[in-house]
Amino acid sequence: IGVIKGYAEGLLYGVADDPDSIKEYCRTIASECDRMDELVKDMLELSALEASDAAPNKTEFPAKALLSDVTDSFQPLLADKGIRCACECPEDLPVSADYAMMKRALGNFLTNAVRYGDENRYIRLSARQDGRRVRFSVYNTGSGVPEAEMGKIWDTFYKVDKARTREAGGHGLGLAMVKSIAELHNGDCGVENQKGGIEFFIAV
Repeated sequence: IGVIKGYAEGLLYGVADDPDSIKEYCRTIASECDRMDELVKDMLELSALEASDAAPNKTEFPAKALLSDVTDSFQPLLADKGIRCACECPEDLPVSADYAMMKRALGNFLTNAVRYGDENRYIRLSARQDGRRVRFSVYNTGSGVPEAEMGKIWDTFYKVDKARTREAGGHGLGLAMVKSIAELHNGDCGVENQKGGIEFFIAV
């Protein structure tokens, strides 16, 4: 709001007095409005997930179909950024879960992978049987999360690197949503630093 107010006052008082400056001020205001709109929608969705009467609508579906669906929805963005994306999943691996919730959870992981990946530009989505659960993972090349931060990143509005997050986008709500979705399924979620990258997972 402060950014929008500042740029709006700049227009009001003639600080931006040429067409290019005015266009840039308007572009910034529009961009900040989009950020606020995204934040409000995410907060409403998180609130709904955390409501005491929230319950997953479980159905059985192939895990690979979910991974393909998530990947397809991100394909234009992945192609635009030159990111290679692979999926690893058995053809016959079934999972019982809320399809929409799981798509949201994996979408949040994939969004972070796109934002914070490194110059190697590689992401891998996978699913495998993990005891009685199915574990879905999203790996990307890049820097890991400090050990001291691993338990905190699932908290609402928590950001490991506030300056970097501001530049890349995001509000610190995506992983909080994933945690709520995992808990609604009586499942688990986590993060693991790996050689050359980092992997987030949700098991349901």
